[in-house]
Amino acid sequence: MFGFGQKFNADRDIPDLSGKVVLVTGGNNGLGKESVRQFAKHNAKVYMGARSEQKANEAIAEIKKAVPNADITFLELDLASFDSIKKAAQQFIGENDRLDILMNNAGIMATPPGLTKDGYEIQFGTNHVGHALLTRLLTPLLEKTAARANSDVRVINLTSVGHEWFVPSSGLLLEDAKTDMDSLGPWGRYGHSKLANIYFTKGLAKHYPQIKSVAIHPGGVNTGLADGITSLSSKLFLVSSAHIGAPSIEYISKMFLADVSEGARNQLWASTAHREEVGSGRVYYPVAKEHPGRPLVNDHEKVDQLWEWTEAQFREHGVVYIVTGANTGVGKELTHILYSKNAKVYVAARSKEKAISAIKEIKERAPQSKGQLVFLQLDLADLSTIKASATEFLSQETRLHVLFNNAGVMTPPQGSKTAQGYEPQLGVNCVGSFMFTKLLTPALVATAKAEPRGTVRVVWVSSSAAEVASPTGGLELDNLDYHSERYALTKYGVSKAGSYLYSTEFAKRHRGDGIVSMALNPGNLDSELFRSQGYIVGKFLKLFVLHPAVYGAYTELFAGLSPEVTLEKSGGWIVPWGRFDSIRDDLVASSKSKAEGGTGVAEEFWKWSEEQIKPYL
Repeated sequence: MFGFGQKFNADRDIPDLSGKVVLVTGGNNGLGKESVRQFAKHNAKVYMGARSEQKANEAIAEIKKAVPNADITFLELDLASFDSIKKAAQQFIGENDRLDILMNNAGIMATPPGLTKDGYEIQFGTNHVGHALLTRLLTPLLEKTAARANSDVRVINLTSVGHEWFVPSSGLLLEDAKTDMDSLGPWGRYGHSKLANIYFTKGLAKHYPQIKSVAIHPGGVNTGLADGITSLSSKLFLVSSAHIGAPSIEYISKMFLADVSEGARNQLWASTAHREEVGSGRVYYPVAKEHPGRPLVNDHEKVDQLWEWTEAQFREHGVVYIVTGANTGVGKELTHILYSKNAKVYVAARSKEKAISAIKEIKERAPQSKGQLVFLQLDLADLSTIKASATEFLSQETRLHVLFNNAGVMTPPQGSKTAQGYEPQLGVNCVGSFMFTKLLTPALVATAKAEPRGTVRVVWVSSSAAEVASPTGGLELDNLDYHSERYALTKYGVSKAGSYLYSTEFAKRHRGDGIVSMALNPGNLDSELFRSQGYIVGKFLKLFVLHPAVYGAYTELFAGLSPEVTLEKSGGWIVPWGRFDSIRDDLVASSKSKAEGGTGVAEEFWKWSEEQIKPYL
């Protein structure tokens, strides 16, 4: 009588889930706890996402009384906090190499007006935005699992009949999502969030067809979700929501809700039924009854609008940058600008003391920022240390949006060498930066899969010296050890021509992945690059030649963030203070393979660099 029409019996019909990994949000209570119990009973490895460790452990202990061998792990997760969501995703990815079922079960209902920690209406922010971010962060792992033989990867999003009854006639009010939306009332806000769950499901199915995405209404169920609801109209909604369609007097009169074992059947069916029985992008009412929905629910334009809006929220809040050489000069100015816009920036530098000092200064300059600054130890002059730096970053992050290869040295003391014996400008500006980029490329590729094409980028800071000081072709492949001596400025020009050639070669190799690679001349700047110049020369340069370091940051920002920089322009050349320009003809020839009519220098330099770093990978 509650619309549980399909005779699905979880105890009997869920197949053996051995080897499968499942994550259930809100798993310590109600439908989530029952789902965890059933998944564990059928031999899955289950993660219970919940805010309270104490309540989660109590729920796990209760389940283990009935299922002694249950494999259940608590995962701290507050869906009203981006920081908590990102930490949970990082932990999960660090502990698992697959994810077969993501059940976005957690939710809140008819709460007083309020905002999440990141400023979204509390029900919309928890029920939709929080789950969307979690799903987005776990998507590379879902995709990886889906690529395996005989896989069957699913995302289950819990919606409600409330999406039909209470949502505004115009649909989602995205322009108001960062207000408390008090005028909608508690149920209007709830219906608003539940319509978003359906739109997100349809968007996920469209963008990731290899992952089966399903929205389900569990029916009217007696769970903790209704705690604190006292009004008669609200109670009538809870009762009648068990019915398919409009509430009838018969249902209202019964004032009776299904228990959680009955209520969880629909989401368990959607998670485990034969793959041919469950349609991606569909909405199911209990049990296994596809619900066509009214025109508003099936408005593809509104589905796309929510998807694009949601992606934009994560670009604002969840973008991760690395700036090498971020503790001084242009790198510090660039980091300050990014941080002032609430970005998370890894301050990659050799000296922890100088980096911490720079971080303190930047935070003092931008006290209003909600961004993060994280020190990352990085010594590009010692290849034996770079892998540890990349590994440290990858242990903290699953994504990387822009890598600014900003660090560099210029005209170092004569006769100095890197730890591996390279001329310092070649060793730091080229080989070290190349190795760091290679180690981070898988993260860039994974990020690009989930981002609009062309927004994930690698920026290679070159110099005007690439044009005015490098030899014909940019570099001499048979003299990279400088057995034939060259002037110090020529060596600097070689290293900066190398940065340009890396950029063009990276662009060729990763344009298909949706990653942009750009090289740039930041301009003549007052930075630490000139620290080895004499006092008189340095003073003259500062007074008459050099521009403030922040100008160089503007050029890097253009390369890293401007929408004018597209995939079609990847591999190009940018000059101060954010303009596309041509570069010396012989350097263009070096960037092209012999098959393309060029000299193939970039390709050979790339191969040479791979050989140099191979012992340290």
